[in-house]
Amino acid sequence: MDVNPKLYGFLTCILQTLLLSSATLEPFDLLYENGLEAFHKGDYGNVVRYMESALSSFSEVRQTKIGCRLKCRDEHRFDSLLTDKFFEAILYRAHCLNECFEGKLGAQSMHKVSEDVFQDFSRRIPYNYLQLAYRKLGQLDKAASTAHTYFQANPEHVEMGEDLEQYKAQKGVKEEHFIDRESRPHQRAFFAGVKLYDKGNYEESVTLFEEALTEYYRADVECRALCEGPLHFEEQDHVLYKYNLYELISDHYTQVLHCEHECVRDLATRPGRLSPMENYLPLHYDYLQFAYFQAGRNEEALECALTYLLFHEGEEFMTENVEYYREALGHDGQPRKEAEQYLRRHKQESDLLLMGSNNIGVAYTEGSYWSSSGGREDANRIPSGTDGWMDYVPISAKRNVTMSLLQELREGGPLLYENVRLVQNSHTLNGSQRVLLDDVISEDQCSELKHLAHSVTAAGDGYKGKMSPHTPNEKFEGATVLKTLKYGYEGRVLLKSARLFYDVSEKARRIIESYFMLNSTLHFSYTHLVCRTAISGQQDYRNDLSHPIHADNCLLDPEANECWKEPPAYTYRDYSALLYLNGDFDGGEFIFTEMDAKTVTASVKPQCGRMVGFSSGGENPHGVRAVTRGQRCAVALWFTLDPLYRELAVNPTSYCHLNRAVPILRLYFDEAADHRAHLRLSLPSIMSLIAAVRLESDHGWEREIEVLVFLHWLAHAASYRVVSQAFDIPRTSVYNIVHRMSKAIMGILRRVICFPTGDDLEAVGAGFAQLAGSPAFSRAVGAIDGCHIRIKPPANNSHCYFNRKLFHSIQLQAITDHRGKFLDVFVGYPGSVHDARVLRNSPVYAGSLYPPAGKCILGDGGYPCLSDPICLITPYREPVQNPVQARFNSKHSRARNIVERAFGMLKTRWRCVFFKALEVSPAFVPEVVACCAVLHNLALVNGDIVEPEDEEDLDDGLPDPHNLEARVGEHVRENLAAAVSAPNIPVPALHEHDYL
Repeated sequence: MDVNPKLYGFLTCILQTLLLSSATLEPFDLLYENGLEAFHKGDYGNVVRYMESALSSFSEVRQTKIGCRLKCRDEHRFDSLLTDKFFEAILYRAHCLNECFEGKLGAQSMHKVSEDVFQDFSRRIPYNYLQLAYRKLGQLDKAASTAHTYFQANPEHVEMGEDLEQYKAQKGVKEEHFIDRESRPHQRAFFAGVKLYDKGNYEESVTLFEEALTEYYRADVECRALCEGPLHFEEQDHVLYKYNLYELISDHYTQVLHCEHECVRDLATRPGRLSPMENYLPLHYDYLQFAYFQAGRNEEALECALTYLLFHEGEEFMTENVEYYREALGHDGQPRKEAEQYLRRHKQESDLLLMGSNNIGVAYTEGSYWSSSGGREDANRIPSGTDGWMDYVPISAKRNVTMSLLQELREGGPLLYENVRLVQNSHTLNGSQRVLLDDVISEDQCSELKHLAHSVTAAGDGYKGKMSPHTPNEKFEGATVLKTLKYGYEGRVLLKSARLFYDVSEKARRIIESYFMLNSTLHFSYTHLVCRTAISGQQDYRNDLSHPIHADNCLLDPEANECWKEPPAYTYRDYSALLYLNGDFDGGEFIFTEMDAKTVTASVKPQCGRMVGFSSGGENPHGVRAVTRGQRCAVALWFTLDPLYRELAVNPTSYCHLNRAVPILRLYFDEAADHRAHLRLSLPSIMSLIAAVRLESDHGWEREIEVLVFLHWLAHAASYRVVSQAFDIPRTSVYNIVHRMSKAIMGILRRVICFPTGDDLEAVGAGFAQLAGSPAFSRAVGAIDGCHIRIKPPANNSHCYFNRKLFHSIQLQAITDHRGKFLDVFVGYPGSVHDARVLRNSPVYAGSLYPPAGKCILGDGGYPCLSDPICLITPYREPVQNPVQARFNSKHSRARNIVERAFGMLKTRWRCVFFKALEVSPAFVPEVVACCAVLHNLALVNGDIVEPEDEEDLDDGLPDPHNLEARVGEHVRENLAAAVSAPNIPVPALHEHDYL
């Protein structure tokens, strides 16, 4: 067999490379593992050595991949389409890569770094260990920089934010030490430019924006180089992968191309965020065009304005700016070449991805990479980084609780119990809604509860097992009422002591409710028996707090002197109380402060039976001074006026009915368990449902049991047999419980699913304007659509239920708000009936119930465009007649899509109900579906959100052939479309906007 000499030489070269390679680089995953081991041993010097080396190795591997791939690409180009030349270039490029990699990194190992390690480095976890190690070693400047670097990618990490505040107060730590060691140059330059722009320093901002663009295009090249990795088979077994050569190349190249295409999103995404910054790359040119104009450089301004229009062709405000520049200069200009080439390549990739995805057999949909061109409408927009479907939240929409007055503040009501003494009120505590009481419980009760704490509390309880959640110098232990009562009925602690915890909590609740003269019932939100213990050997030179200054229902922002009432704060908490069990320890004083989190306004020394109570908002920032000796124990209580957020502070007798041998009930008692996996709702959502429903008690089953049975029934395909076996109760009992629970949930439907009014209505309108990206859509206060619910063919008239998708169904018509919360549901019409006819027969249409005058709801093309009896606005029929209609349809689609997302969330949560025909009587199906809608709303209220796996695929271009009303709302649509396209802020020469 003859061998081509050229090929022989090529193979010999590869073999020599494999044998002679001598460069070595320690694997970053091994260094990381060594660093973790050193940390657990307390060897902080080696923690620093290994973690810094791991970060350096990780960075070097990344840069080597980029450098080698770019080098070999330049040396071995695909200049010829001849087959032999093409594959020759591939072989030489592969050889070049192997030689380059091994020359810099050493011989390649068969060992693959785990995905968990990659995730840790992506989330900057090594920096968390480094900041702790540097702090232990007294190198506070390095501790500050590593803490700051970690916090940039993990802004939700409350403890790290508190650590950073402590570092700022340390001697020797300067502002320049708070650097992001992993900052991306293109984003760093961009945000620095924005700051200068906002200050009016246009000349200086131009330099930074141009630098940001240069760095962006360089980062794009590097991002694309990193995409040239191995083929991911995912669910396909590579052993059975029998495609031929060209199919293999096509599939692998399609994966690489998709990764390269997504670099647009990657470069626009800030560390720790899930969603890219809106309209990121085009914004550079928008900023530049106006900064150049302000600097008197109209040539460059025109060039940047024309470049912006490459991304958003025909955008009205920029088109007007271009016309101004042309008139001022007396000639036209050209957009920038690098942007033209960038977009040309982007379009070519989209076409190739469509073809390649088709080859693989996977549907491909081109994303909206330059979404929401009007990115400067709000001067205070910030990324939310959470959902991905709503990119920005206006900071003005956050509720400023600092300036809002608490309504009808009163205090001084009766203390209800004879021995309880008032020690200080709000006036003497220098604040608002504060009280200090003594002798709330006796010495014996304090001793019994403290003994109980030693038996039931667990380290890190309530803080995901973190033994020292607030300070490394103390150990935190806690237990809930639920856990304590469970231990009592299992005989692990005295039942009398467990009931005492419950009774004392109830006593505290009644006192707070009475003293502050509340007009409605105060419910438990969370109750915790907690102890903080000073760790010996770690108390010298302490300058931190046992619990940093905070507010209980809002995010305290001392620098801005504000407290923002938004998640992750427990916004539903209204009052708080701490009932102390002892005072035989050093330190641990409870303190109130001003909003600056520094100025102490009152201090309380704990002792047995002393209780401090206060309102939970920004008017009462508070914290705990360091416990430097001994153990400090207390009952911590948080209360709410909203029954939907009521804690499951269950009457102890209900536990008598629980069969603890049943696995599903053991899961229910386990607060750390994933309840959604078995019951499809989180524990707070389940508690809200238990609190909301009302059931008769003469049937022998407690409310908690009935709720769990019903949820398990919904989660497991509505099978009475499966639930009967799971709970070890008769099938007939399951049947009775399910029907009784469905009636109870239907009884609260109008409380949970209802139309908004007043401020809530305006908030919905603002939400739709934000979804659409146009203030004109603030008139929209709902989105309407329908979906099909599979059923078993009815015995009679089954043909009426056979829909156009070729299965038997009934229809669910729903109106949602901007968050996907149901405002109205109408369920039960046969599947063959058109959406428009379902609408005409629904109560909301017949009674003109919603929307109110001057507002509208959004529907797809299957509905008529109406102004009366309800205002329902649909998109223009395709093909549209002009850019105004096209722009309106785009905005309309973005806003209306929320109802499809709501259906997707509903179906994903209750897959067994919606993805196959329900095994129940067709007459019972509408009630089951309505119950699912109620549970969907309760879950949203509790922050229990599931991402839709399958949003409803709707045929939204099918009009009703019998519809005679389809155009009566056309004049409303024309006005709305005109408002969408109208400029927001008319200025004589230009439309100036701010971005961030």
